[in-house]
Amino acid sequence: MRERAKLLRRVKARVSKFERTGDPSHILDREATAEAAELLAQLGNATDIAVISVAASFYEARFQVRPRSDEGAADGSTAVTLYAQLYPTHPELVPELYRDFLEKNWARIERSAGTANDDLMRDARAAQQLFTRDPASRTRADLEEALALQRRALRLLPAVHPGYAATLSEKAVVLVMLCDESADPRPLLEEAEASHREALAAAPPGHASRATILCNFGLFLKKWYIQTNLAEVPAEAVRVGRELVDLVEPDQPDALTMLYGLGDALRELFELSGEADLLEVSLALLTKSVDAYPPFSPGLSSIFFAISRAQFALYQVNGDQQLLSDAASAAVGAATIAPHEQPDPAAFAHHAMTVQRELYRVRNDTDALADAVRHGQTALRLTPKTDPNHAVYQDNLLHVLMDQYSVTKEVSLLQRAAAAGRDGVAAAAPDHPARGLLLHDLSYVLYVLYQAEPSMGVLREAIRTAREAIAAGPADAPDRAGNLVTLGAMLRILFTRTGEVAAVHEAIEVTSRALDALPAGTPKRAQYLGNLAMIRFALFEQQPDTVPSVTNPTTAVLAQAIAEAREALAGSTGAELTRNRSNLSVLLAAAGTDEALSEALALAREATVALPQGAEDTGVMFAQLGRCLRLSVERSGNLALVGEARKAFTTAERASRAAQLRIWAKRQIAWADLTEDDPGAAMRAYGDAIDLLTEVSAPRFWRQDRQAGLAGLSGLAAEAATAAIRAGDPAQAVDLLERARGTLLAEAMGWRGDQAELAARAPELAEEYAKLRDSLELAEEFNHTPPVILEVPGLDAPVWKPEGIEFDRDGSPEQLAAWITAWRRELERWRDDLLGRIRAVDGLADFQRAPSTGEPPAGPVVMIAVSEYGAHALIVTDEPPRVVPLPGLTPEKVREQVDRLLRVTGDAPGRSAAERMRAQRDLSDLVGWLWDVVAEPVLDELGFTGPADRDGPRVWWCPAGELALLPIHAAGHHDREADGAPPTVLDRVVSSYTPTLRALRHARAVEPPEDTAAGALIVAMPQTPGAAPLPGVLAEAARIEALVPGSRMLTGPAATTAAVSEGLRSHWIAHLACHGINDRSNPDASRLLLHDHEENPFTVHRAGTTRPGSAGLAYLSACSTTQSSPWLADEALHITSAFQLAGYPHVIGTLWPVGDAVATRVAGEVYTTLTEGGTPQPDRSPYALHEAIRRLRDDYVASPSLWAAHIHAGL
Repeated sequence: MRERAKLLRRVKARVSKFERTGDPSHILDREATAEAAELLAQLGNATDIAVISVAASFYEARFQVRPRSDEGAADGSTAVTLYAQLYPTHPELVPELYRDFLEKNWARIERSAGTANDDLMRDARAAQQLFTRDPASRTRADLEEALALQRRALRLLPAVHPGYAATLSEKAVVLVMLCDESADPRPLLEEAEASHREALAAAPPGHASRATILCNFGLFLKKWYIQTNLAEVPAEAVRVGRELVDLVEPDQPDALTMLYGLGDALRELFELSGEADLLEVSLALLTKSVDAYPPFSPGLSSIFFAISRAQFALYQVNGDQQLLSDAASAAVGAATIAPHEQPDPAAFAHHAMTVQRELYRVRNDTDALADAVRHGQTALRLTPKTDPNHAVYQDNLLHVLMDQYSVTKEVSLLQRAAAAGRDGVAAAAPDHPARGLLLHDLSYVLYVLYQAEPSMGVLREAIRTAREAIAAGPADAPDRAGNLVTLGAMLRILFTRTGEVAAVHEAIEVTSRALDALPAGTPKRAQYLGNLAMIRFALFEQQPDTVPSVTNPTTAVLAQAIAEAREALAGSTGAELTRNRSNLSVLLAAAGTDEALSEALALAREATVALPQGAEDTGVMFAQLGRCLRLSVERSGNLALVGEARKAFTTAERASRAAQLRIWAKRQIAWADLTEDDPGAAMRAYGDAIDLLTEVSAPRFWRQDRQAGLAGLSGLAAEAATAAIRAGDPAQAVDLLERARGTLLAEAMGWRGDQAELAARAPELAEEYAKLRDSLELAEEFNHTPPVILEVPGLDAPVWKPEGIEFDRDGSPEQLAAWITAWRRELERWRDDLLGRIRAVDGLADFQRAPSTGEPPAGPVVMIAVSEYGAHALIVTDEPPRVVPLPGLTPEKVREQVDRLLRVTGDAPGRSAAERMRAQRDLSDLVGWLWDVVAEPVLDELGFTGPADRDGPRVWWCPAGELALLPIHAAGHHDREADGAPPTVLDRVVSSYTPTLRALRHARAVEPPEDTAAGALIVAMPQTPGAAPLPGVLAEAARIEALVPGSRMLTGPAATTAAVSEGLRSHWIAHLACHGINDRSNPDASRLLLHDHEENPFTVHRAGTTRPGSAGLAYLSACSTTQSSPWLADEALHITSAFQLAGYPHVIGTLWPVGDAVATRVAGEVYTTLTEGGTPQPDRSPYALHEAIRRLRDDYVASPSLWAAHIHAGL
């Protein structure tokens, strides 16, 4: 050991250097710690003022450096102890802060001074040193040695010795410690119990050690109850606790340890026994422990934490809200201090979240709820993902976020709750005891999220998670039936959205299992039966061919559903009674009889009358009432019901948050207005509905969900236009048609339109606009084929590259999808803000808005609207729009003709010659009908009586709805001899198509190519994997290559998606001679079949995102490139429009597949005409196609399938 003087100098110098430089290493490094320990060892039993003074200043300095750490607190305690030795004789050496503390607490310190040496207590003291060692280093041998020493000490000590009772109590403590490592703890515990009771007997009231002995016995009783479950133990613990509360004074030695230790132990004993008196005593002990808390000591957070837990537990017993408030205050205090004191502060924050959530539940205190969310997030931040509590903390945060959503209805809270649920499931090992619960909670949140913002990805994830939750739980789990019913409800939605028949049958099966699992007489049976009835109704609503069994026709399905709904209603009470009334009303309204409709209306009225204010189902139930009233009006002609129907639809619209339901309700309000002959009001209602389309097609939604939302709105545009026409406002009719159709196409065209004016007026905004546009297009990449994610650490903003999308994100596919959804939402907010700033600039108020009726092309645009309220054509020129009534046109007749067209032009190999001839006659009848009801009235109004010469006149057809699937350009009676004006469109005008006026404006904005030497990119696929051969395409390609100098041909394995995409960027004409597929279920997946189409398809999306360096003509010599899904006809989502979006002002495509020979002939004649002057002239493409088709028609007049398929779209 170093000499005293040298150590004294070195430690003193360290303190001086620290005070001079502020560098804590002088007093905190390992050598400094060792030197100070050696200096204190010099003291022995002597009083060395110099050593004590220097050592005290050293530990005081260490405490100042780290006052809120455990190490710092120990340093502070050492400094106080050393200064206490100086204080009686040398108070001037004690700093003022410590001197004040010692002066106030001196009496307590004196009482705790060490006792005189007693040889009889030598063994007991030695045992203390052994069993009080740090548990991390203490061994069983230490405890056994301590027990042996205690036994010997007790043999030597007389019973009247002051230390006898304390030694007995300590012996019992050691016995309990040994129990924890014993295979058979009962004998040790029994001996410990006897020792505790003997110690209490030896330490009667007034004994110096009675408080310590009582505390040890109280702590033991918890262990004893766990072992024996004796009913009298909790009551005895209450008596012990009450005596200790009265006995211990806050300023006596070990008061804090005793009061806090026993107080928390009694709370834990309550959790085991349920004895409420334990909580009152626990709370009294813990509250008193606060008075015993010494300054400069750690542990205050633990005291507050224990007090809060006791208060909260007692509140749960007696419902005293003051206790809840106090528990919340203490919990927040503990959570605030804990990060500075505790090695694991997460539990403190989690408890604060739990108490604050209860405070919200009881008092509707939304501030407390917000605090609960904050504490829950803190708990997770402080908990490693490997901690078993992490999953549970995530799940509890999920519930708090759901509570907050119920208050604010902010969808972002649901998304955060789903993220918490996903993280919780990811953190839970397969054998985690709560895994089934975690999965169930996640599934439910996803279900609610889907209802708030419909997303097929979220719905499928919810279903998958629900299945996992059910599989993870035991067959007799009490919540199993409820989980099965929720799964059935989600499967019903999946079926109605996708038509997947397996989903509806699984829904019926799991809901039936839930019913079977219910005990007899349970109130849940009515709810589950009602759910099952509505699942069967979903099956009934589908077309008969979706019902697989001919023995179970749709009428039988409906009858069974009605029977189940009646049984459910009979067993319902409360809110379930209201819901089942509405459900039965839905089923009866579908039955189709006057009697059933009358009952349905009565039930719907009863349901809405019984609804409480603000009920979640208000919108749906009033919608059903309105539906019944409308059906009654239409069946009976009772116009007195129209006003009630309007009120019902208005309530439904105002009470609903779902955009689809609000749009539907607005359309029904317009029906009421039109029924009462108020077309102006109807026009305004339709305008409101169309304004809501942005909520359905917002960029935050995935593409498939935007399409699904728009698919349910078929006919809206035509209805709105008809109302405006009836109101005498054709210009408004044009505006409504333009705003309600081509929503997705218009958005994309808007972002890619000419930005020259924006750049001239606001260059900084133009630069920001370009960045946002690129981000939005990148977001769209995630909508299609699963993206290749290339993780780049630190790169938060995704960057698209040909080989994949780079950004720093990992996690499950569901977590990745959730992150992308959140990113899309941020992009939407950015978009809304940026457009607002742009439109505030002078001259840019209409930036990206729908175009006016002005700026027509070289000929008229004929917009056609067909609705249940009438059919009209709107002729748009440079004059006010003209209206042409089309009385022979109805939605039902259009649908019949579309079905006929799809039937006769569909792929039906093996047709006989007679069947082929019948198909041609059907098609001839169809184009004749189109002439009679559409084309002739329009062309007569225009004065185009023909015959047309080579250069016109031009007409742009712009039909709405399913009429867009029909060949208006081929309308006519082609087999009739004409004395005057020919009765065919082909012989009167040159036809083109446009989905919207905006599409024409987009085409006009394309700059003509400066260099036409690049020629054409020609793609020819004579052989395609998985498709029929096209032997004529090579001859077709060779002829075009000869006509268009500078062309490049891709064929066979060279014609890949990547090669074609690259070739389009460097050629101004694109000619693709290959198969095409029209995907009606997912129009974005419609595609051209290139060599690698099975791995990397050239889809509508891919075509639309291509940016050719210059664009003149895209010629799609393929199959069905202009067919759209009937339910998305207003959106014009097909391959032809994709090339228009890409920037081609002229696109030639087909409405249905055409034969190899016909395709080759038409293409050859078109290019021959285009190149008559040498360099191809794409502006001549509508005329060239018109001439080629007319010649083909003349040769095969009785076979319209050969010459009516080709169409021109664009300028």
